[in-house]
Amino acid sequence: MIDELNADIYGGKAASLVWLKANGFNPPNFIILPYRELNRNLDMRHIAQLIARLESALVSNNDSSDFFDTRSMIINFIAEKLRDEIRNTPLDIEIINKISHAWKSGFFGTTVAVRSSAKTEDSLRGSSAGQYETALGISSLSDLLGAVREIQSSYFTIRAIRYRSAHGLTHALEMSVVIQEMIPALISGIAFSKNPITRESYDSVVINASWGLGDLIVGGEVQPDEYVIDVRKSQILAKHRGTKQKIHTVDTQHNKRVEQKRSNTEYCLNDEEAINLAKLINDLEKRIGYPVDVEWVATSEDDSLKFRFLQARPITTL
Repeated sequence: MIDELNADIYGGKAASLVWLKANGFNPPNFIILPYRELNRNLDMRHIAQLIARLESALVSNNDSSDFFDTRSMIINFIAEKLRDEIRNTPLDIEIINKISHAWKSGFFGTTVAVRSSAKTEDSLRGSSAGQYETALGISSLSDLLGAVREIQSSYFTIRAIRYRSAHGLTHALEMSVVIQEMIPALISGIAFSKNPITRESYDSVVINASWGLGDLIVGGEVQPDEYVIDVRKSQILAKHRGTKQKIHTVDTQHNKRVEQKRSNTEYCLNDEEAINLAKLINDLEKRIGYPVDVEWVATSEDDSLKFRFLQARPITTL
């Protein structure tokens, strides 16, 4: 079980990375910037006043589905003011030094991802999956420092505000940030230790897989390969080859994602590889204590695939 104290300090996503590392699941190198440290240079009194105005507008607008009515315009205005307040405030010097030391030491390799870790994100109370922004393919220190505030400010995107309101979650600025080494993924995907559709036995693992970076799967832009695996019998129960006709890789020279076309004539994983990954997912669930939704990547090492877990969050739809 993930330490609740870590989740309170770092947010759910970062706390899960701490757990994965401590339990031998070898996530890519990362550092955590806790929200209390990120908030240090911010004018928290002004931010609290803006949040109070936001919450008042949300209550008045609760029954409206029209994003263009007066109240919705007020919500959009306040949300952008909050984002600007965060984006335009320099980071504390201690945070700058922490990031700079990790970058210059080669701790991250050459490319990083910057991810959100809100206090209520990836928790048993709710996932907040896809609500906040992620920066991929950061390959310079200056861009990295800028991305931290940008990701923190995504706490106040309209979709995130609407999600928290719908789920009764706080709008207080409790957004930590994770900086994580980017693995040059040959294959990426999402896996569920329990089938979220059929709710079958805990030993039935569902794996989605596609070429390159996993953002196309997360964003619903490709139909991935899908495997349903009985871990106890080491048996593929069903599989479907997805369209996955495009692939994202990282162009580190120009600091951007590159989209390429890809043939759809083969599965990303052969049966043995899919079963091996399913066993790792099943082991993770048993050790963490609840069904999990895992983002994973695979790299090619010594003519075989090596699996790494980028994050693991509770399945909240069962």
